[in-house]
Amino acid sequence: MSKKVNSTTKEFPAQKIEVASSAGLISSDLGIPTPEPFSDSIDAFGVHTWVYSCANIIANAFSMIDFLPYTQGKDGAWAVNEKHPFREILNNPNPNMSGMEFRRLLSLSSKLTGNAFIICEPDGTRAPTELWPLQPHKVTVKSDSKNFVSGYVYSVNGHTQNFAPERIIHIREATPTDLQYGQGSLTAVKNAVTADLFADAWNRYFFANSTRPDAILESPTALSADEQKRALTAWKKAYEGPKNRGKIAVLGGLKYIEVNRLHKDMDFVNLRKMLREEVLAAFGVPQSMVGILDQANYSNMKEQTKVFWTQTMIPEIRKFESIMTMRVAQITGDDKTIIQADLSKVEALREDEAARAAVAQIYVNMGVPLGQVVEALDLPFEIADDAGTKPDATDQPVDDAKDEPKKAAATKGLEPESVNDLHWKKFDRDFTPFEQAMKSTMRAYFKGQKNRVMAKFDAMAGQIIPKNMKNVKVQGDEIGSIFDFDKEKELLARAAEPKIMNVYVSFGKRQAHKMKPGMPYAINASAAGVWVERKRLKLAQEVSLYTREQLSDAVVESVSEAVATGLSQSETIDLIKNRIDEIYSFANEARSENIATTEMLGSAHAGSFQAASDLGAERKTWITARDNRVRETHLAMEGVETDLKTPFSVGESPLQWPGDPAGPPEEICRCRCDCLFEGPK
Repeated sequence: MSKKVNSTTKEFPAQKIEVASSAGLISSDLGIPTPEPFSDSIDAFGVHTWVYSCANIIANAFSMIDFLPYTQGKDGAWAVNEKHPFREILNNPNPNMSGMEFRRLLSLSSKLTGNAFIICEPDGTRAPTELWPLQPHKVTVKSDSKNFVSGYVYSVNGHTQNFAPERIIHIREATPTDLQYGQGSLTAVKNAVTADLFADAWNRYFFANSTRPDAILESPTALSADEQKRALTAWKKAYEGPKNRGKIAVLGGLKYIEVNRLHKDMDFVNLRKMLREEVLAAFGVPQSMVGILDQANYSNMKEQTKVFWTQTMIPEIRKFESIMTMRVAQITGDDKTIIQADLSKVEALREDEAARAAVAQIYVNMGVPLGQVVEALDLPFEIADDAGTKPDATDQPVDDAKDEPKKAAATKGLEPESVNDLHWKKFDRDFTPFEQAMKSTMRAYFKGQKNRVMAKFDAMAGQIIPKNMKNVKVQGDEIGSIFDFDKEKELLARAAEPKIMNVYVSFGKRQAHKMKPGMPYAINASAAGVWVERKRLKLAQEVSLYTREQLSDAVVESVSEAVATGLSQSETIDLIKNRIDEIYSFANEARSENIATTEMLGSAHAGSFQAASDLGAERKTWITARDNRVRETHLAMEGVETDLKTPFSVGESPLQWPGDPAGPPEEICRCRCDCLFEGPK
């Protein structure tokens, strides 16, 4: 642990300051302490102004956010689960801490050290009754030959405690150099902070020294050792001491130099500004938020606050949500609950949404398709038609009130089968643009992934495939070196998110128009966000797992074939590359289409169900395309009606709607069905 620097410390060794003359040196021991570089981020928090300010601002913002458990009910809707064991404990974690204090400590630990550790009481095998934060710099992560994390060791006050992995929730700032420990923001600017501590100590102690005049003297000629000694003796006698403070020193042949000039030459002000800006950049905190108002005005201060929330706080919040959701599922066995932040009270985000909505309105009025605008501006909702929007039929399916008379005339007097046919055609027409947009997204993703995999395989091929191919065995574990599972998941989740959100919101609004023609409707943004978050993560997980298995099988099978047929190392490498190419050729076409249809259909009907539920629907009816591409189990459901919240019995599976992700793949993949919702009869 490094020593702390303060205005009264005497524990640092004195630093000798030398002032150069044109021909010789006159040296003086000013007693300035030399700060030791801090060895620990916790130390820096206590001794450095800007580190303290930045970490505090982030921690205070994080502490104000409530995290709530949302559970998906049997009807597919998401709502805050007031009875969930984590509902209360997240706000009252233990007898000694409030929820705000708990969250503040977690944020400080994470930003400063890169790690935050929570211990679950009593034992981590069931819903805990208490949550306690641990001091991160006193925790050691253990591993062994079988487990990436085999346990945790907590050493404090000479005592050591061992904890099983399930008892600890570890929140880390991910870094590619260490998969067990995170890296705090401070690491990137450790040198800058150390330099600033040196500059501060030198400057502070120089001016605090009351036994020195405010100037130095420069000799125009070389001084012998005896002459320097006599000059220093005379100087001390005439000018040293509190009573002589401030006198101008005069000695024959010496030149007066102001101390201010020395400081100007050292450029202390600009140096410390530069070091300060490095610290603020590392933490992602705008200048105005730490009280630097040199160039601030009302407008840019508001903008800086928005940037702080969107670029600094939201990633922190999402990280916490993701980790807590995963660990809550592991601890409680409940995989139908996610932890979601309540951001409704963050004024900066509400204003940002309003501003983006206003910009969206301008583009929509210019004729830009609404779906494109929503995606480009990252809006979590759609703009109501009564605000003057002009939805484009190619991107935003609607069933406007003006279409209702025409539809009624067309369907009047027809057989139920014919009415359903018209409904299906309308659904298929509206759905296709979303399906195609998702297909394009998946094709682009797989194309990029293929390039990444091929580049890594080219770099690692010689290590994966040995020169001596006799009796070589490859287990498939080597695929980890060419397929970055976590990275690919994140890339896919990010790419899919706006597509899923768009179709969910669009079809929710479509359903609202069908049930309440002409009535403005905005889908519940919180419910939509919960759905999209869960859907994108599940999609990314499943697609990445399947791809990894395919690549692993390709490597193992290719090596086995190569050994059996006597292929060389280079021939084996070419064979594997051909297999990889085949995998991505299939992914580019058939697989992209399957994913697009399945994911968009399920989300479209989820949005419709949400709107139908909001508007009081009581019944729902299953309809199909009624062609030879419809499954037998689905054809059997044609025209089946049930209560809104009662699932359809499709084959042996309960489905709330066509494409319900709760169903098995054989009942939801490439589904060609729709669902009609009806209000009270």
